Amino acid sequence: MYPVKSSYDLIPRQQSSRSEMSRLKTAWISLAVVFALHVADEASHDFLRFYNPNVRIIRQSLGIPFPPELSYPQFIGGMMALVILCAFLTPLLDRGRRWTLIVARIWAMVQIANGLQHIVTSIAVGRMMPGVLTSPLLLLIAPWLLLETLRVNRPAPAPAAD
Repeated sequence: MYPVKSSYDLIPRQQSSRSEMSRLKTAWISLAVVFALHVADEASHDFLRFYNPNVRIIRQSLGIPFPPELSYPQFIGGMMALVILCAFLTPLLDRGRRWTLIVARIWAMVQIANGLQHIVTSIAVGRMMPGVLTSPLLLLIAPWLLLETLRVNRPAPAPAAD
């Protein structure tokens, strides 16, 4: 059994192999690149023209101040910040810390939902919505990242019975 390093590491873990960590990092970087392409897809197809009116409807219907309406600089700046954050988090994946795996799992699930939302909305509206062209890439790469997070640091096998 390995020593407990934090409250996140209460489960005994196997050491992750270099190949597991390499696959995880490759999947993470791939999703970051696909997300950047997805942002370019949304921006080049006037995503905010669809997004902002729907935000107004949601806010009026629910009487809440969220989600925010965005200007083009806010949208591009926020999305660029997310892509840069992904790049900065990449080296931390080498350490296989549990919090990085949790972040990667959440990021993968958000991107699966994002990809599905663009496709479902396009079908419902009857036209291609901004971001739908790269949604299949999100739906290809995000589950791969999710799978790699599950492969890394699996619980250690139980000791063999005598």
